[in-house]
Amino acid sequence: MVTINVAGASLEEVLQEISAPSRIRVVLYDFRPEPISAAFQAVPLEEAVRRLVQGNFLLLYGPHGDLEEVWVWRAPDARSVAGERESLESLIEELAGGEPAQRRQAVLALGESTGAQSVEPLVKVLEEDAAPEVRQAAVSVLEKVEGPEAVAALADAVSNDSDRVVRQSAVKALAKRGGSEAVDALTQALQADAEPSVRHEALASLAEWGDDQVRDALLQAREDPEDFIRQKAEEILQHRSAAGRKP
Repeated sequence: MVTINVAGASLEEVLQEISAPSRIRVVLYDFRPEPISAAFQAVPLEEAVRRLVQGNFLLLYGPHGDLEEVWVWRAPDARSVAGERESLESLIEELAGGEPAQRRQAVLALGESTGAQSVEPLVKVLEEDAAPEVRQAAVSVLEKVEGPEAVAALADAVSNDSDRVVRQSAVKALAKRGGSEAVDALTQALQADAEPSVRHEALASLAEWGDDQVRDALLQAREDPEDFIRQKAEEILQHRSAAGRKP
């Protein structure tokens, strides 16, 4: 359990302090060292992270349900990333070369463009870039992009990306978007992904859907090889039953 009472500390300092006793790795992207203030008592570590983080984050679990890593990222505003020098063409050029950190910044800057021209290069990054942190940035941008191309790219990442952080990010992104294609991809992840963290994310994301396909997936999750996922599935099914929905 975590108790916090801080004022004027950096988010990184606070996260490192509360995660150190459990040897949990903290990974932060795109954060400025701005001070934060927070106060709460005796809450689970996962809940403490949710209260502290103002942005996107992932909780990565090990094979036995122990929290191993906390990933936190925030997309900077357009001015901080793109500045006045950037154009769409120059950003697309940056995606083809340079260090991963530069390519990631270019992806985030493309996310500030609402034009359809930015969708194709973002999809290409998600499909082809060698650096997981760059592909993860593409996921965070495509989450907010309208249209079937973005949905299809995220669904493909859930099924086929080689990195568990990217797959888990894509699960969260699809869950926020909703729709039948999201349900299909999340159900497949729950049933077939090799990483417990990804299956757990898919399970939590599917909890609010009510159709038969989701119910069947939740029932199957009670047979998951990981105990913490089986327990989570049982909790969800009991909650649905108590709420008058089909278990």
